[in-house]
Amino acid sequence: MIFWVLLFVEAFSTGMMLTVGTPARTEQVIVKSKGLVQMTQSLNKELIDTANKNGATLNPQSTLVTIDDTQRLASKMVTASADNQMRVSLDTIKESIGSRLQKAAADQGQSFDQKKVLTSLTTFLDREINQFVMSEGWGRAYPLLVLMTQTAVIVAAILMVIVLLIMLKTAHSWRRFLAVTGRSTYIMGYMGGFMAVLTTASPFLGAISSRMPVNAELARDLLLAYSPLWQRVAGWTIVIGLVIAALSHFLPRPAADESESVNAA
Repeated sequence: MIFWVLLFVEAFSTGMMLTVGTPARTEQVIVKSKGLVQMTQSLNKELIDTANKNGATLNPQSTLVTIDDTQRLASKMVTASADNQMRVSLDTIKESIGSRLQKAAADQGQSFDQKKVLTSLTTFLDREINQFVMSEGWGRAYPLLVLMTQTAVIVAAILMVIVLLIMLKTAHSWRRFLAVTGRSTYIMGYMGGFMAVLTTASPFLGAISSRMPVNAELARDLLLAYSPLWQRVAGWTIVIGLVIAALSHFLPRPAADESESVNAA
């Protein structure tokens, strides 16, 4: 039973480390996610509302931030959080917003204190990105998640080795040890593969993504992108288990088992 628990922790942690715990892979999913488009639209609306509260009268259809801006920003945020940095540089997106604010004012024939409005927008951005997201949200949680997955893989592997040595000692034969270990491994692999597929099934996908502390569409894209790799981890677990179990059949039976077979006959 202890071996089953440790095997589950090892497989689960490995799958998480190779997906969520890998900044480059996480970044690729986020920048291509439909959820990022929704977040860009929401951010653009909030920027327009902030500008209008500080003297501007921008059209609701105005564009102050684009998907290119948020993609670059998302890449910076993932990289910074992986390095345990609680702040990212907003200079690039601030310059883009400033130029679009100036263009929107000219196109719409508006006259307002652009410096005051731009200051309010940069203050809003700094609060939303560096304070709420980086210092109090994603930026603080992500490096801990990466560390937890890596630690779990290492600790579970060490404990599994100890448990396997105990199992080998109590099994009294390599044949019995390999048979039990192999069967436990491939059964756990089948269970893990089933769970990996189940997370992408329509009813479960919607329920899981809606309860994650990020944009629901982004959570959905993360699950869909990670599920194939989780399934491959489960597949390799099954293969390893089958190979170990198969090896047990090439070893001679223990003397105790042979005597029991003779007595039964």
